Amino acid sequence: MKRCAKLMSLVCVFLLVALLAVGCGGNGDDAADDAAQDGPPATVDTTNDDDTTGNDVADADGWVRPAETLNLEWYSDWGQRGGISDGWFYQMIYDRFNITINRLDDPMGGEVLFQTRAAAGNLGDFTVVGGQRIPDMVTAGLLQDITEYVEGMYYYAGQFPRAVEHGRRMSSADGRIFAIPMHASSQPVTNPALDGTHVVRGPYLRWDAYYAIGAPTINTLEDLLPVLRDMMEAVPYTETGRRTWGINLWSDWDSQGMANALWFDQMYDRGAWGDMMFIRRSEDTWESWLDDGGLYHRILRFYFEANQMGVLDPDSATQDWDMALAKANEGAIMFSWYSWYGMGFNTMDDYDEDGNFVPGRVEQGIGYQFVPIMDQQNVVAGMNPLGAEGQFIGIGPNVTDVQRLIDFLDWLSSPEIVQTIAAGPQGLTWDMVNGEPTLTDFGFEVDLHVRLHHESDVQVPAEWGGGSFGLGTWGGNLAPVSVARGREMNPVTGFPYDPRLWDSLAVGGTNLIEEQWSARFNSPNVLQFLEDNNMLVTTVATDFVITPMPSDLYAIRQSLDTVMRVSPWRMIFASNEAEFDSIWREWQETALGLGWQELVDFHVADIERYWDVRREARIQAGG
Repeated sequence: MKRCAKLMSLVCVFLLVALLAVGCGGNGDDAADDAAQDGPPATVDTTNDDDTTGNDVADADGWVRPAETLNLEWYSDWGQRGGISDGWFYQMIYDRFNITINRLDDPMGGEVLFQTRAAAGNLGDFTVVGGQRIPDMVTAGLLQDITEYVEGMYYYAGQFPRAVEHGRRMSSADGRIFAIPMHASSQPVTNPALDGTHVVRGPYLRWDAYYAIGAPTINTLEDLLPVLRDMMEAVPYTETGRRTWGINLWSDWDSQGMANALWFDQMYDRGAWGDMMFIRRSEDTWESWLDDGGLYHRILRFYFEANQMGVLDPDSATQDWDMALAKANEGAIMFSWYSWYGMGFNTMDDYDEDGNFVPGRVEQGIGYQFVPIMDQQNVVAGMNPLGAEGQFIGIGPNVTDVQRLIDFLDWLSSPEIVQTIAAGPQGLTWDMVNGEPTLTDFGFEVDLHVRLHHESDVQVPAEWGGGSFGLGTWGGNLAPVSVARGREMNPVTGFPYDPRLWDSLAVGGTNLIEEQWSARFNSPNVLQFLEDNNMLVTTVATDFVITPMPSDLYAIRQSLDTVMRVSPWRMIFASNEAEFDSIWREWQETALGLGWQELVDFHVADIERYWDVRREARIQAGG
C-alpha cells in the first residue's frame, strides 16, 4: 500500500483514552535520560525472546523466559473487553514472560463484579482500581505488599519516583506500597494533557453538517439542541443509508451515576467526586448530583428535551457501547463528548489498490471537529508525574510469582514498549528514518483503518503475531506510563511517543476542516480560542488521599445503587415535563430517606480538606 499523500492530526489508532487524568508539576527528565543511557538490567530486557517452546531460554542480555505458563486474571474498575486476550502484543507478552491474560468483564456493569470477587477474597491477579478503594482492599487482604518489588523497578521507579511515593501514600499509613498509579508522566504541569492536538473533553460535532447550516454560534448548551436538529435535516442519512441522530447514549458504562451525563463535568468547570457530587475546578464550591438546578439536573433535562425534539437516538435506552460506537464511526451521530469518540469517521487521504488518489473525508470537509459552546469553561489538565489520581494497579493475594508480574509491569514502562503501545512495533508500523520516527506503509494503512476501541480489521503479518491489529493492541488505559496525553517524550528517540506529534506527520499541512474551523472562529487552534475567550480552566494534580468510607456509610451508598441507576433513564424518557419533574422529586425523596445527606456530609468534610491541599499545589506550581 502506498503512503498517504496528505496527513492530518486525528485520533491515534493505538491509544485508549485515559479517563479523567489531571496533572502536577515536576518532570523527572533526568531519571528518564539515565534509564536510556545506563540500559536495563537483564531481568527487564525489552528484546523479544523468540522461543515459545516452554523452555527456560536465556537471550543475549541474560533474560530467561520462565518455563511455566502463568494465566493471569486482570480486573479493572474502568471496564474492558472481557475474555482471553490474543494478537500481536499479547504474543510479545507470551514470548517474553510466558504469560496469558484473561480480562475479567462485568456484564451487569458497575459494582457487581467487584463486590462478587471481593467477597470471595480474590479480585484477580492484576487489579486496576480507584485509589479510594485501596485502604479497604489492604485491610481485606485483597492486595499484596509489593514495596520492595516496586522500589526495585528499573524503568517505573527510575523515571517516576513521585508516582512511587504517591502509591506509597495511597496504600498505607506506614509507608508500604500495595498499588502504584497508572499513567505516570515525566512532563511538567504546564504541558497540557491533550489528546494529540485535541482537547480531550468537549463538544465535537459532525463538522460538514454544522457547516452546511451556516456554522451558527452556540451560546448555551440548550442552544445546541436546535442546531443538532438542523444538522440532522441537512444530513439525514449516512453514506450507507443509516439514519442520523443528534445524540446517542448507552447504559452499560453506568456505575452509580449515568456515565453519559457525567461527561459534561469537564466542559463546565467541574469534576466528579465520590459518585454523588461535583466540585468546581476554578473555585472552592461543590454541589450534589441531586441539587435542584445543579449540573446533573441540567444535563438530564437537556437529554429529556433532546428526546422530546426527536434529536435523541431512540435506541439509547437499549443499545450498548459497541452499538453506539459503530454508529458514531459511521458518522450517524452529530454530537460527541470526546476527541476520540466517533473519530473513526475522520478518514484521511489515501491511494486505492490501482494507485488512484482517493481524498479522505477530512479533506472534503467531512468529519468530527470541536465546536465551542460559549457558556462553557473547559477543564484541561496538566501532565501528572504522580500518575492518574483514580487509577492504580496492584497484585492479588493468590499470586505466588510476584516478581514476574513486577517485571512485566516494568517492561510495560520501558521506552521501547511504551512506544509500541503508542505506535505499534518498530519495523512494522514505524521506523527511524533520517533520525526521526516515521510511519511505514503498513503504519499508514493501520492509521487509516484503526481507531480506538479495537474496530480495525487490518491483518498483521503472521511473523508479527497475525490477527487483527486493533484487537491485538494493548489498551492505553492500562498503561503505567502516560502515552495518550500531552508530549510524553521517548528518551531513546528524543521524540514524543504519540505519533500524531511526530514532525514527519506534518507533511501536507492542514486539512479542509481545520481551515474552515480557523476561518470561522478566527483562531489558529482550539486551545488558543479557549484561552482568548476565557473558557479554559487548568488543573493541578495533588497527592490528596481520600478518606476511606466507613462501612455504615458504604452500606448506605450501596442501598442507593438502584435508584441512582434507574432514575436518570426514567427522566430522559419521561412522556412530558410534569412526569420528568415528578421522577426527579421521587428520586430526591428516596435518596434522602436512604441516608443521602449523611453521605454528602462525609464527602464535604473531605472536599474542604482537599481544597487546602489544592491551594498549596497551585502555589507550588506557580499558579
